[in-house]
Amino acid sequence: MICSTPKELDPTQYGVSSAAVHSLNGILHVGPDKLQTNDLVSLLEELYCGPIAIEFLHLQVNIVSIAIFLI
Repeated sequence: MICSTPKELDPTQYGVSSAAVHSLNGILHVGPDKLQTNDLVSLLEELYCGPIAIEFLHLQVNIVSIAIFLI
């Protein structure tokens, strides 16, 4: 099953052309400073729509050190 993009997420719905160039200074700190609409949408999809990973218990806690610190 192929899902289509909702019309609310289509930039042309809001009058933004695919050739428009957008400055990303102060907005995104990844990639170039300016991008065309299509490239910006692709970058945002890559950042926010891909798989995610969760790491928990990444800090090893030494119970003895905590006990000594509390004394």
